[in-house]
Amino acid sequence: MRERALSDEAAFLGAVRANPGDDTAWFAFADWLDARDDARGCVCLCAWQISRQSV
Repeated sequence: MRERALSDEAAFLGAVRANPGDDTAWFAFADWLDARDDARGCVCLCAWQISRQSV
């Protein structure tokens, strides 16, 4: 199960890196983290907000 989670995480990060302006990728990743009680979901949303300010 852990290997699958790492694979999923890598896919989300790849999507965000490939197109940082895609809000859907950021929100999907944050939601995925939140569903796993991973506090990085909040960090992800903060990073998204910062990235929007620099555009």
